[in-house]
Amino acid sequence: MSSSVPQPNAVRRVMALWAAALRQPSRALRIVAIGTAALLVVNVLWQGAQPYAVGLFADGWDKVAHATLHYVLCSVLLLALGLRRGVWAVVLCASFAAIDEWAQQFSPGRSVSFYDWLASVVGAVLAWAAAHALVWTGEMKRLQIARRRRDKLNRWWELYR
Repeated sequence: MSSSVPQPNAVRRVMALWAAALRQPSRALRIVAIGTAALLVVNVLWQGAQPYAVGLFADGWDKVAHATLHYVLCSVLLLALGLRRGVWAVVLCASFAAIDEWAQQFSPGRSVSFYDWLASVVGAVLAWAAAHALVWTGEMKRLQIARRRRDKLNRWWELYR
Protein backbone atom coordinates (compact mmCIF):
# COMPACT_ATOMS: atom_id res chain seq x y z
CA MET A 1 0.00 0.00 0.00
CA SER A 2 1.50 3.29 -1.11
CA SER A 3 1.22 6.49 0.87
CA SER A 4 1.00 9.92 -0.73
CA VAL A 5 3.11 11.40 2.08
CA PRO A 6 6.80 11.32 1.17
CA GLN A 7 8.99 9.22 3.42
CA PRO A 8 11.72 10.99 5.45
CA ASN A 9 14.52 9.25 3.56
CA ALA A 10 13.03 10.27 0.21
CA VAL A 11 12.80 13.88 1.36
CA ARG A 12 16.42 13.76 2.52
CA ARG A 13 17.52 12.34 -0.82
CA VAL A 14 15.69 15.07 -2.73
CA MET A 15 17.20 17.75 -0.49
CA ALA A 16 20.66 16.24 -1.02
CA LEU A 17 20.14 16.29 -4.80
CA TRP A 18 19.06 19.95 -4.67
CA ALA A 19 22.03 20.85 -2.50
CA ALA A 20 24.42 19.07 -4.89
CA ALA A 21 22.83 20.84 -7.87
CA LEU A 22 23.23 24.20 -6.14
CA ARG A 23 26.85 23.55 -5.22
CA GLN A 24 27.91 22.49 -8.70
CA PRO A 25 25.20 22.47 -11.38
CA SER A 26 25.82 20.39 -14.50
CA ARG A 27 25.97 21.99 -17.93
CA ALA A 28 22.61 20.50 -18.93
CA LEU A 29 20.97 21.78 -15.74
CA ARG A 30 22.39 25.24 -16.35
CA ILE A 31 21.01 25.31 -19.90
CA VAL A 32 17.56 24.16 -18.77
CA ALA A 33 17.57 26.68 -15.90
CA ILE A 34 18.57 29.56 -18.19
CA GLY A 35 15.78 28.62 -20.61
CA THR A 36 13.26 28.39 -17.79
CA ALA A 37 14.32 31.78 -16.40
CA ALA A 38 14.04 33.36 -19.87
CA LEU A 39 10.55 31.89 -20.31
CA LEU A 40 9.51 33.21 -16.89
CA VAL A 41 10.77 36.72 -17.68
CA VAL A 42 9.13 36.85 -21.12
CA ASN A 43 5.88 35.46 -19.73
CA VAL A 44 5.75 38.01 -16.91
CA LEU A 45 6.47 40.94 -19.23
CA TRP A 46 3.96 39.72 -21.83
CA GLN A 47 1.16 38.79 -19.42
CA GLY A 48 1.73 41.93 -17.35
CA ALA A 49 1.01 44.09 -20.40
CA GLN A 50 -2.40 42.48 -21.02
CA PRO A 51 -5.59 44.28 -19.92
CA TYR A 52 -6.67 41.45 -17.60
CA ALA A 53 -3.53 41.99 -15.48
CA VAL A 54 -5.13 45.10 -13.95
CA GLY A 55 -6.59 44.21 -10.58
CA LEU A 56 -5.64 40.54 -10.89
CA PHE A 57 -4.76 40.40 -7.17
CA ALA A 58 -6.41 42.16 -4.25
CA ASP A 59 -4.42 44.78 -2.35
CA GLY A 60 -1.75 43.13 -0.25
CA TRP A 61 -1.90 39.84 -2.15
CA ASP A 62 -0.03 41.37 -5.06
CA LYS A 63 3.01 41.66 -2.77
CA VAL A 64 2.76 37.92 -2.05
CA ALA A 65 2.57 37.27 -5.80
CA HIS A 66 5.65 39.45 -6.43
CA ALA A 67 7.63 37.73 -3.67
CA THR A 68 6.60 34.25 -4.86
CA LEU A 69 7.41 34.93 -8.50
CA HIS A 70 10.84 36.30 -7.69
CA TYR A 71 11.49 33.48 -5.19
CA VAL A 72 10.93 31.01 -8.04
CA LEU A 73 12.91 33.09 -10.53
CA CYS A 74 15.85 33.46 -8.15
CA SER A 75 15.76 29.72 -7.39
CA VAL A 76 15.97 28.95 -11.10
CA LEU A 77 18.77 31.49 -11.55
CA LEU A 78 20.64 29.94 -8.62
CA LEU A 79 20.50 26.61 -10.46
CA ALA A 80 21.78 28.34 -13.60
CA LEU A 81 24.58 30.29 -11.92
CA GLY A 82 25.48 28.05 -8.99
CA LEU A 83 25.51 29.08 -5.36
CA ARG A 84 28.91 30.77 -5.55
CA ARG A 85 27.44 33.36 -7.91
CA GLY A 86 24.18 33.51 -5.97
CA VAL A 87 24.43 37.23 -5.30
CA TRP A 88 24.21 37.78 -9.05
CA ALA A 89 20.92 35.88 -9.11
CA VAL A 90 19.52 38.30 -6.52
CA VAL A 91 20.88 41.30 -8.48
CA LEU A 92 19.32 39.98 -11.71
CA CYS A 93 15.97 39.48 -9.95
CA ALA A 94 16.08 42.97 -8.45
CA SER A 95 16.94 44.42 -11.87
CA PHE A 96 14.15 42.51 -13.56
CA ALA A 97 11.71 43.66 -10.87
CA ALA A 98 12.75 47.27 -11.49
CA ILE A 99 12.31 46.86 -15.26
CA ASP A 100 8.92 45.23 -14.73
CA GLU A 101 7.77 48.05 -12.45
CA TRP A 102 9.04 50.65 -14.91
CA ALA A 103 7.20 48.92 -17.80
CA GLN A 104 3.94 49.02 -15.84
CA GLN A 105 3.71 52.78 -16.28
CA PHE A 106 2.97 52.21 -19.97
CA SER A 107 0.04 49.85 -19.33
CA PRO A 108 -3.36 51.49 -18.74
CA GLY A 109 -4.64 50.95 -15.22
CA ARG A 110 -1.25 49.84 -13.87
CA SER A 111 1.10 51.89 -11.73
CA VAL A 112 4.68 51.81 -10.52
CA SER A 113 5.13 50.85 -6.87
CA PHE A 114 8.29 50.85 -4.80
CA TYR A 115 6.67 48.34 -2.43
CA ASP A 116 6.03 45.89 -5.28
CA TRP A 117 9.72 46.12 -6.17
CA LEU A 118 10.66 45.67 -2.51
CA ALA A 119 8.43 42.57 -2.21
CA SER A 120 10.14 41.17 -5.31
CA VAL A 121 13.59 41.74 -3.83
CA VAL A 122 12.51 40.17 -0.52
CA GLY A 123 11.34 37.07 -2.43
CA ALA A 124 14.70 36.82 -4.24
CA VAL A 125 16.68 37.26 -1.02
CA LEU A 126 14.56 34.59 0.69
CA ALA A 127 15.33 32.16 -2.15
CA TRP A 128 19.04 32.92 -1.83
CA ALA A 129 18.91 32.41 1.96
CA ALA A 130 16.92 29.18 1.62
CA ALA A 131 19.44 27.81 -0.89
CA HIS A 132 22.32 28.66 1.44
CA ALA A 133 20.49 27.06 4.38
CA LEU A 134 19.83 23.92 2.34
CA VAL A 135 23.47 23.56 1.34
CA TRP A 136 24.72 24.50 4.83
CA THR A 137 22.44 21.91 6.45
CA GLY A 138 23.79 19.25 4.08
CA GLU A 139 27.36 20.27 4.86
CA MET A 140 26.72 20.12 8.61
CA LYS A 141 25.12 16.69 8.25
CA ARG A 142 28.11 15.47 6.25
CA LEU A 143 30.49 16.83 8.89
CA GLN A 144 28.47 15.16 11.63
CA ILE A 145 28.66 11.79 9.85
CA ALA A 146 32.40 12.22 9.25
CA ARG A 147 32.90 13.12 12.93
CA ARG A 148 30.98 10.01 14.02
CA ARG A 149 33.10 7.81 11.75
CA ARG A 150 36.29 9.41 13.05
CA ASP A 151 35.23 8.91 16.67
CA LYS A 152 34.31 5.30 15.98
CA LEU A 153 37.73 4.68 14.39
CA ASN A 154 39.44 6.40 17.32
CA ARG A 155 37.60 4.20 19.83
CA TRP A 156 38.49 1.12 17.83
CA TRP A 157 42.11 2.25 17.66
CA GLU A 158 42.24 2.82 21.44
CA LEU A 159 40.77 -0.61 22.14
CA TYR A 160 43.17 -2.53 19.96
CA ARG A 161 46.31 -0.49 20.41
